[in-house]
Amino acid sequence: MTVRRIMGIETEYGISHPDNPEATSEAMSREIISAYTRATSKLGHTDDVAWDLAGEMPMLDTRHPTISREHIASRNNIHQVASLTAQERSWQRGTTKVLHNGARFYVDHSHPEYASPECLGPRQTVMYDRAGELVMQRAMAQLQEETGTSPAIYKNNVDGKGSSYGCHENYLVDRAVPFDDIVAALIPFLVTRPILVGAGRVGLGQASEEAGYQMSQRADYIESIIGPNTTYDRPIVNTRDEPHAEPHLHRRLHVISGDANCVPSNTLLKLGMTSLLLWVLETNGLPDEWKALELKDPVAAVKVVSRDLSLSQELELADGNRMTALDIQSTYQRTVDACLIEYHNGRSPDVETSDILYRWRDMIGLLADDWRQTVGDIEWATKLALLEARRSRDGLDWDAPELMAMDLQWSDVRKEKSLPDKLTERGILETMEADSWIEHAEFTPPAGTRAWFRGELIRRFPGQIYSASWHSIVVELDGGKLIRIPMTSPDAGSAMQLEDKLNACQSVEEVLDLVGGTGQNTLADPDVYAKVGAR
Repeated sequence: MTVRRIMGIETEYGISHPDNPEATSEAMSREIISAYTRATSKLGHTDDVAWDLAGEMPMLDTRHPTISREHIASRNNIHQVASLTAQERSWQRGTTKVLHNGARFYVDHSHPEYASPECLGPRQTVMYDRAGELVMQRAMAQLQEETGTSPAIYKNNVDGKGSSYGCHENYLVDRAVPFDDIVAALIPFLVTRPILVGAGRVGLGQASEEAGYQMSQRADYIESIIGPNTTYDRPIVNTRDEPHAEPHLHRRLHVISGDANCVPSNTLLKLGMTSLLLWVLETNGLPDEWKALELKDPVAAVKVVSRDLSLSQELELADGNRMTALDIQSTYQRTVDACLIEYHNGRSPDVETSDILYRWRDMIGLLADDWRQTVGDIEWATKLALLEARRSRDGLDWDAPELMAMDLQWSDVRKEKSLPDKLTERGILETMEADSWIEHAEFTPPAGTRAWFRGELIRRFPGQIYSASWHSIVVELDGGKLIRIPMTSPDAGSAMQLEDKLNACQSVEEVLDLVGGTGQNTLADPDVYAKVGAR
């Protein structure tokens, strides 16, 4: 049993301009992307790599495939591609780019979005997710230096006026697991997960029509049980089938219903719990205990759970029984524990997995006693405690603008404004990783996935990397010829596999020879470990 799998987080940040209320989100987001490029160029990171849009098919639905997986898998050979015009290339680079750590930084639906590189396990993903906050801070500081003012950026999911923007989790899952089993396991889990990892929100309803507080920022925007959409009719379980990997081997589970957490330990628990659920499905199939958790009305239950601060409201199950969200999460946790005992025969799993299991078990126990016992651990509870203290001190109702301002300040990524940063400095919130590690992650790719190869090529061959994506990288040879290298194996291209060999390459032409030239592409071969090792 292990939580360690390839995963990542995409975060769309909120943005506004206190000095220019007429500024559009689209224009401000473009400014942020451009400012980050200028800021990093001063540090010697001069290459500006565009995103390779070829092969992206975001509306493929796992329930209704329109393109065969064999067709997708057939595009693994290294091949020449046509060049964009200078104008097309300039436009594309202005809205989306690949960072030196292998991440993607771009404008998505008028928001600045940071999509972490492929990481190996929850803890590394948390570190690279936090590196995204440094990206935003550096861009804001650059604009402040240049113009004396800058947009403010928030790691939240709502603007309080009816709009929501996402924090999407991505997990690499064995394609052999039936999707119906994934759906059956995920629905009750995701509906009740906010009691442990919700970010908390002032306001009830999409446009905060009612005064109050709830656990989840996304709950009021979940409108269907299952579907492919991410910006309207948002589902509990997303059916997008774009694996960015060998499609006959892997599925990319795209979770869109979760909150953007400003407390890193909650991001860790969110990723870890979900990864363990997937491990059980991959190893044991769908447990009977989880089948019995089917909810009668999952969409309605999302809102019930989010607004039930007493944790006492019972949800009706499909079989007529009733359980609280805490009972449902306890059932998931106990089943994982039972699988652990069976699989490891009493032995402890790896340290990272043991840590997640302890946190999950401990938080359920504390919540069962009193939510106040989780202040400093669970984000929604910690935020609520601060807000309740302010309400008590100043006699405020939940519709007071001061409370909405505190909620917004909670998610402010500027260190001098961030309330979680202040609580961390005071020892109330856990320090997950040293600042130096997060700073390192801003410019250095994860070593254990294909993100390492992507980031290292950008660093080693400035000016010769034309564009890149999750599953490809386009290099520019002498004379302007463009060659696309497919990278459809997420675990191929790691430092362990290629660093020594890449050190011997003095040109991108030699890199092409390394990964297969015009023959078999080792970065798209599931047997890459054996083949690269034998070269």
